[in-house]
Amino acid sequence: MAAANGQVISAHFEGVADGANSVIRRAEHIRDQLEAFHRSVEEFVTNNWKGDANEAFADMQRTWNTHVAQLNATLSGAGTLVRTGNAELQAKDIALAGLF
Repeated sequence: MAAANGQVISAHFEGVADGANSVIRRAEHIRDQLEAFHRSVEEFVTNNWKGDANEAFADMQRTWNTHVAQLNATLSGAGTLVRTGNAELQAKDIALAGLF
């Protein structure tokens, strides 16, 4: 589609969709890595720390879990928003092209 000044306006919907899916996959990979790391730390603490240290870790663990969940929700949500916005833009592009 040519703009008023002769420049071409275009969108690469497939590339944007691939990028959005990549963000979602990376978010899942990061989540999995953080969970694996946390399991290792948790195992160490369980086997080596007793009493107050173990209780303090349990408190920290709750905060950790909350932060990991928030990070994953943010990253996955960003990917989902990009994917949804891309699909909506593509549908609008198709609808508008039908006017010509």
